[in-house]
Amino acid sequence: MTELRRSELQTLAHVRIDEARVLLDASMFSGAYYLAGYSIECGLKACIARKIKGQRVQSKGFERDFFVHDLKKLAE
Repeated sequence: MTELRRSELQTLAHVRIDEARVLLDASMFSGAYYLAGYSIECGLKACIARKIKGQRVQSKGFERDFFVHDLKKLAE
């Protein structure tokens, strides 16, 4: 498993939303939609990382739930 720092997740979120804007301006809507969603995913994971910083994760399924691409699960 690769460890990502909160700051790296924040950077990824900003980069992906910038890329989505470029695609949107080029009328490449499906790619813009995809990257915007990925940006939201990175942002949610950065928020989660802030909440657990310095705390031990008790849930055995946490890693499985964290490393998903399901925005609803991440928001929970």
